[in-house]
Amino acid sequence: MDQEDNVPVCSDSGASVIKLGPNQTINACQESHQALLGAVRGGRDLVVDCSAVTDADLSLVQLLIAARRSARACGVSVRVASPTNPALVRVLTSAGIIAPDRSGADGFWSGEQ
Repeated sequence: MDQEDNVPVCSDSGASVIKLGPNQTINACQESHQALLGAVRGGRDLVVDCSAVTDADLSLVQLLIAARRSARACGVSVRVASPTNPALVRVLTSAGIIAPDRSGADGFWSGEQ
């Protein structure tokens, strides 16, 4: 994994921010999983920045859903930053999670908590 991948930082709001690296496919998501899990277990709200993602598959969607569930169990929230990232939108659309025009999407996929 490159050093730029999955970089944890803190935002002004005090939430943990994980900036995901460009490759978020099944071969790379284990490292992302560890970073997200560590952040959620830290007990702070989490923002997952997807702006750098250029290659993604359904593993990324599964990862984000799992992070959301884990966060809820820990009493914190997760928000997806850059939800309009083309790689993420392509996966969400092809999986039928969102419509091509983003209508009917769960607010989570629109950047809400």
